Amino acid sequence: MSGPGARTAVALTVTLFALALPGAASAQRGPADGFTGKPIVGGGSFNTAPLIEPGRYTDTVVSKETNFYRVRLQKGQRMEVDATVDASVIQSDIFAADYDEGLDNQTYRLDLWSPIREPLVDEIEGAGAALEGDENVGLYSGSARTRIVLGYEEVLASDYNVGKFEGPGDYYIELAALPNDIFDPPRSLAELPVEFELRVTGQPQASSADFAESLPDAPPEQGSGGPTGPREPADGDPSGVLATDTGRDSSSLALIAAFAGLALLTGLALGALAGLAMRRRTAAA
Repeated sequence: MSGPGARTAVALTVTLFALALPGAASAQRGPADGFTGKPIVGGGSFNTAPLIEPGRYTDTVVSKETNFYRVRLQKGQRMEVDATVDASVIQSDIFAADYDEGLDNQTYRLDLWSPIREPLVDEIEGAGAALEGDENVGLYSGSARTRIVLGYEEVLASDYNVGKFEGPGDYYIELAALPNDIFDPPRSLAELPVEFELRVTGQPQASSADFAESLPDAPPEQGSGGPTGPREPADGDPSGVLATDTGRDSSSLALIAAFAGLALLTGLALGALAGLAMRRRTAAA
């Protein structure tokens, strides 16, 4: 057989034979080739976390390490994060020469933190999770989300009983590749591709940390000063720290004078008794 049909049949046979060879799958495109997000480099701590906007990002996470990213949220907003770690480069065949048990037994986690760096997973169901996947494929995915951010006036209200701060500020995304067994950590390191998508929903609303300045002045029986009526600084006290409310001046001074007078009388009495004892010892000698 010859001609175009014969050449097509031969090419098809060669292709099928190549796919059947061991290791042919590794020559194909890996899962990370489908990661199309904007490249970014996560920080190794809260302090070095880059500030990011909603969107899709790609990065890498190294075994035994953690990446941090920072997201600014205002009152009325919430964020959702979907993350995928591509661990397909890790050898999962226990009989392979390059098999690393510690590297194969890693946990990939996605966690969200509050502006004052509290783990929100302790307070909010769904604010953190282990990424799940098939080790034969090597892709591990999961999601996390915050609740709707409250205003300062809500967080600082007297009836606020939530254990974590959920007010406006910079929230944090943590993406980690950690060993399951601290006594059997990876003996080698792998730099694993990561892709995550950040979504921020809700309209931002104004909420100022200075909202207390708009509260009414304190009642008269509690003094004359209030949030909107600062006290005048006392002479020689530019900061006003030593200034006292006029409603309490007279009683405070009277109390101080009484204690001072009592101390003076006590000192005089003790001095007189000591002198009398001294004269008696002198006469007896």
